[in-house]
Amino acid sequence: MAILELITQTIDSHPILATFLCASFCLYTYNESKKVSELLWSWGALGFSRLWLQPDLRHIPPVGYSNPILSFIDVYRYHLDSVGFVQKGYEKFKNQAFKVPAPRRWVVYLNGSKYLEELRKIPEDVLSSREIILLISPKATQAGLFLGPNFAQNHYHMDIIRHQMTRKVPDFFPELLEEVRESFQKFIPLENDWKAHNPNKAILNIIAQSMTRVSLGMPHCRDDELIGTGLALSSHLHFSSLFVAAFPEFLQPYIVPFLPGLLRNKRKWLKMLTPIIEERKRLIQEGVEDHMDVLSWLMDEAKGPEIASENLAFRILLINHASFSTTTLITVHILYHMASELHYLPSLRQEMEEAIAEEGWTKNAMDKMHKLDSFIKETMRMRPISAGLVGHKAVQDYTFSDGTFIPKNTVLVAPVAAVQYDEANYPNAHEFQGFRFVDQKGDGDESSRRSFVSLTSDYFPFGHGNHACPGRFFAASSMKLVLTHLLINYDFMLEKGATAGGGKRPNDFFVGVVRIPNQQARLLFRKRQV
Repeated sequence: MAILELITQTIDSHPILATFLCASFCLYTYNESKKVSELLWSWGALGFSRLWLQPDLRHIPPVGYSNPILSFIDVYRYHLDSVGFVQKGYEKFKNQAFKVPAPRRWVVYLNGSKYLEELRKIPEDVLSSREIILLISPKATQAGLFLGPNFAQNHYHMDIIRHQMTRKVPDFFPELLEEVRESFQKFIPLENDWKAHNPNKAILNIIAQSMTRVSLGMPHCRDDELIGTGLALSSHLHFSSLFVAAFPEFLQPYIVPFLPGLLRNKRKWLKMLTPIIEERKRLIQEGVEDHMDVLSWLMDEAKGPEIASENLAFRILLINHASFSTTTLITVHILYHMASELHYLPSLRQEMEEAIAEEGWTKNAMDKMHKLDSFIKETMRMRPISAGLVGHKAVQDYTFSDGTFIPKNTVLVAPVAAVQYDEANYPNAHEFQGFRFVDQKGDGDESSRRSFVSLTSDYFPFGHGNHACPGRFFAASSMKLVLTHLLINYDFMLEKGATAGGGKRPNDFFVGVVRIPNQQARLLFRKRQV
């Protein structure tokens, strides 16, 4: 034990020497013990990249080990419990930046509202949220590698989400409503007897069919094979990215041909989408096309090579995937809370019925559902999708007003979960209070400011400032519509461990740093007994 402590102290005191000795020892042991040398080579190479290929962040205090080699122990800890790991840094380094280890780099957490407010004013060419997308696309989602380099460089579809989709929600709300009703009957049929359904699968299919109505229109939103192919390709993109990311970047393009599931679903997706897009182009040329959907907006904005049918097909996929995945995750989190605490349902149903009686099944009715809004907001406060959000990458060196120096290429995030669990921000912060935000709501502007899509320095599950998630307004309408249809027409409860008041909420789990609702739990559904 004393020898281990001495080695640890030596490594902490002389990290560069430690990395050199580690690499040298790898050479020495290569023929003696292949397994040991491979392990040490990995640690040595990754430690070397931390020291020489990444920004010098020695002035930023770490959570856990500061040594670039030993910090890989903390990479494992961070991925096991990212929320708890970041919480330690949040409590230890109040109102200052700290760093946590990711496999390829240190990630700096900006701990304090002062940083968030300053971030809003810093130009994009200094601390860039777009550069984070470029960083993530080829190395995490692999959009650039799998779909083509233009998908890592050009994000014009984000402006369509931010503008057209947000503005047009009231216009296509009747179509969304029609699709929600049809898809519920398909995936959770109204029956008098209780029947178990996995909410993850059912809600994903309902959201997918509804969103496809907005992205491609009728009759394509009713094409189960088309939607299934899109879901399969999205899944292959995600898991292939995790696999490819384990290889050095220069080898990654050579790995892609050995991913048959990904390539097969790409071909199938293009085979199904290309005729749809070509027909839409023909109608536009003949002057008879007047669709209001995502495909039309993409075609209006596409320039140069982006107008190619293949590129338009993959843009549709990216927009659909972003909508399907995030909206489904949040909605299932909400359903688990509702099923676990059934006492909230009578008040929620009363509010829904009153709003619909006044406004009909419209977006205006959804906007009047303040209790539902509060319930969603409290769910997102307690179940943020990740421990860290509001990502930026330093395009050039920058010094914050408190003197914190951020060198070029540093990745920055904010500790969203820790902030939203802070008792100073929310009394009884670790207790779920579904109507926590109802009493704070007033009329008009105050109600809008307290909405779950309105972001502040102590609530930012969608990000913060000008670079917050642009699709959150569309997602809000979709989620409220799905939940309202469900509560008005169905009774539901936990399949296992149900009590008169609800029961124990199914546990979440993490994939890396992303929080996922329980995938195995099922809920019982039946036609509502009034």
